[in-house]
Order: sequence, then structure tokens, then C-alpha cells
Amino acid sequence: MYQRRGDWAAAESMFREALRIDPSFAPAASGLTAVLEQQEGGDSDIRRGLELFGAGEYETAIAVFSRAQPSPGLHNNLGLCYYRLGQWAEAAAHFHKALALDASYVRAHFNLGLVYAKQGDDQAAADAFAQALELDPDHTQAHYRRGEVLLRLGRPREAEAHWAFLRARNPSDARLQAKIDSMTQANP
Repeated sequence: MYQRRGDWAAAESMFREALRIDPSFAPAASGLTAVLEQQEGGDSDIRRGLELFGAGEYETAIAVFSRAQPSPGLHNNLGLCYYRLGQWAEAAAHFHKALALDASYVRAHFNLGLVYAKQGDDQAAADAFAQALELDPDHTQAHYRRGEVLLRLGRPREAEAHWAFLRARNPSDARLQAKIDSMTQANP
């Protein structure tokens, strides 16, 4: 409630109290991270880690993020750093940690799908993207990526259903249409 109203100090206080009572309460940890990111003077390790990530300094970002309080968002950010470094196992481990703290964390499901796709495990990727879509049916990137892996799995009709969703949402996006056409032609 406080967070929705933008009362960051009250929201922070409530999340910290919830974590004092139950340190493993994942929604409070996730909420605290979000509030600290919004507040001026919040968790400087998270802010600095995000700056380093944005600058492409992934190894330094990992070191800085590692000092911050564990949360789903933190593990997702660490996973993204390892992903950008091509360290798929480490990336997957952090996305799994994010999901252990908050099983409804859509971005972690989506990012785990990206890792599985990079590793060539298209079925696991399709499953991870499906989980992201179950939690957020409008997640356009998950529709696109699930379509890609379903096509590689030899399931073109299922892939087309995801792309039809994207076309309906973006009827004038010629670039999207060209990508879909290219994949469809490459995998008849």
C-alpha cells in the first residue's frame, strides 16, 4: 500500500519489519529491493551494480552486486551479468536463486529461458518461456522467444500462435514481421 502511494520511507519500514519477523519472506525482500532502488540514498550497491551493468562492466557489477542484500531482483541482475559474460551455468544458478525467493518473478523465468536456449536445450527454454507467459500473458518477448524455440522443436503451429499474438499487438511493425517471415522460411 505504501509502495503504491510512493511513500518510500513507510514502505521500507514495513518491509524491514516483515524481514525482521521472517528473514526468508521473499515478497518482503523483493519489495525492499524495489523500494531501495526508488529511494534517493537507497542501497548504493544495487544502484552502483546497475550502473556498471549498463556500462558493460559485468565482472565489476558482479562484485558490487554480491555485497547487496539477497533478493530476487539481485539474483536476476547477477544472472544477467553472468549471461552477458557467456557463463551459462552461473547465470542459470542465479535465476534459480531468484525463483527460489519468488517463484512468480517473471523476468527470472524469461531469463532462464534465454540461458536454456543458449545452451541448446530448446524444450527447457520453451518451458521457461511458458512459465513466464503463465504469469504475464502479455509478455511480448516471451511470446517471440517461445515461438522461436517451438519452431526449432518442430512445432510450427504452436510457434505461429505466439507470433499471431505479436502481430495482433503490433500490426504495423514491419521489422517484427520480417523476423517472423525469416524464421518461418528458414524452418518450413
